[in-house]
Amino acid sequence: MKNYSLILKIAGVLNLLFLLFHLPFYWMFNWSETLSCLNDDNRNILLTFNVIGNLLLLYFTINLLFFTKQLVANSIGKLFLLLVASFYGIRIFAEFYFWSFDGTKSVVLIGLCAIPMVCCLIPVIMGDRKK
Repeated sequence: MKNYSLILKIAGVLNLLFLLFHLPFYWMFNWSETLSCLNDDNRNILLTFNVIGNLLLLYFTINLLFFTKQLVANSIGKLFLLLVASFYGIRIFAEFYFWSFDGTKSVVLIGLCAIPMVCCLIPVIMGDRKK
């Protein structure tokens, strides 16, 4: 079995950085005021999904940093890697669909999302192939 620990740890570190960036969104974007224009249901849905998204990033980070060997050893681990890759693939798609690709900022964000996506896809695609 090939050792994919390094590339999965790179993905884990980027996940950790994304988590640290997303944690203060409530305060950074002043959601207590800026979301007050939404009705209670819509505001609470958005806030709930933010918390769930942060929990998901934490879960991704823990698995990618501490369970790399297990992730490539079985089909459940590979399915997890596909989930992480899909998560970032959807975020890249959203950059075009929702934010209409905003120049340098978008290029940087797409690059930062593409790295963990590719890092998670390599073990799934390459698997245990012989050199």
